Amino acid sequence: MNEGAQPRRGITRVVLAAVAELWGLFVDDGMLACALVAWCCLAILGLPAIGVEPAWRAPLLLAGCLLTLVIDVLATALRRRALRASSASQ
Repeated sequence: MNEGAQPRRGITRVVLAAVAELWGLFVDDGMLACALVAWCCLAILGLPAIGVEPAWRAPLLLAGCLLTLVIDVLATALRRRALRASSASQ
């Protein structure tokens, strides 16, 4: 019974490693990806529900995505600056 479990564990490890690599190709920053998915869902479901005109939905979707990107870039820059400052003081 243990002989059959061993190859399966190896295959599972390989599949999980492949999925992790594939995920890493497309999603480098998990928080950015989650924020963009959340904004897209909110825009798709929320904007029509609150009565936003169809002509304004796409520009608002774009503006939210760009704002999310700018906030993420600024947060990353601040984290790196703080990291450099803490490593320089040591």
